[in-house]
Amino acid sequence: MNELDEKLAGAGNARSGNCFIPLFESLSESAELAGALIEQRTKLLEQILKPGARAGLTMTHQFSLLMDAVIVRMFTLACVRHGVKPASLNIAVVATGGYGRGELSPYSDIDITFIPYRDGDPHIDRVIRDMFTQLMDICISKCGLEVGYAYRLREDCTSLDHQTICGLLDARLIIGNE
Repeated sequence: MNELDEKLAGAGNARSGNCFIPLFESLSESAELAGALIEQRTKLLEQILKPGARAGLTMTHQFSLLMDAVIVRMFTLACVRHGVKPASLNIAVVATGGYGRGELSPYSDIDITFIPYRDGDPHIDRVIRDMFTQLMDICISKCGLEVGYAYRLREDCTSLDHQTICGLLDARLIIGNE
């Protein structure tokens, strides 16, 4: 088991069977991550346009897996930069909406929610700020993608308004603790 595998052991379910994870494991700079994301998105888009292309849902699952790999790598990099083991953080990073269902269309927005167990943990706060910065830099600035994001404390989830609760019905863990 290499160092990255040790850091991610038990850190989330987006790694299971995700063919894109190995493509991002060695990348550490935002320009590298953005370049790899653009390259893989382009390859998926080219597959869609080929005669006899794979079915729509199959491709939306592939786009979801691709984004999962990017989010997992961002989380790992944020943890490494701040000297924290991913499995030690009481936070869930979840996909919501179509992305949460694993049905991310090529030009859909990427909806992500950060759900820390409690407020005020300095390690979690630093990792979330780092991830937010990466999302803005890589996904929005460098790749031109739309990102929707939210921050919800676990303890507040029972008292959220109906619209927010409905949005979380499709939530799927990308990385972190359940």
